[in-house]
Amino acid sequence: MNDSALHQAWKHMQVHDSGIITARCEKYTEEDHAKRNLSLIAKLRHLGYFTLKVNGSYIECHGSDHARELDAVLLLVVDIADSGCLEQKLCELGAEFEQDSILFVHAGGLDGKLIDTSPRSIGEVKKLSNPLFDENGEVVNHDGHPFSLSGDSRIIQPPGTRNGKWGCAVAAKTKWEELDVPQ
Repeated sequence: MNDSALHQAWKHMQVHDSGIITARCEKYTEEDHAKRNLSLIAKLRHLGYFTLKVNGSYIECHGSDHARELDAVLLLVVDIADSGCLEQKLCELGAEFEQDSILFVHAGGLDGKLIDTSPRSIGEVKKLSNPLFDENGEVVNHDGHPFSLSGDSRIIQPPGTRNGKWGCAVAAKTKWEELDVPQ
């Protein structure tokens, strides 16, 4: 993970809880995916989390006969305020955005786990290896790579003005279907 944004995220992960989530779901269109990503990012920023948008891939329906690798925008989220709520919030957002699971990692990059957020197996936990990421940005896991991060990433800056914070709050409270995505 030598890309500067990924490296900065890795440094944050050494001292803060972190996780990975996406809003991608195969039943939606590409336009819907853009709206869902915008909504998820607004919710994460409104909650005050450091958020890094990363192109990567994940295994949808991991561990099932229907498992397949998909390219997606993944969001690496870091609890830089050390609120202690990141795991719970990611699980809630995973369920809201119809995800099979979210990834949660305790500070130090240790004790990574995939937590199921789908209705069929909500709350099931699969522990991952330590360290969590290898030098290629892939999750180190004995059963394959549920998440893989590419070097193409960018930090999503927090809103810096009062109007920016207000806009972020409005977007976070708006249903994703009602959001307009710039073309």
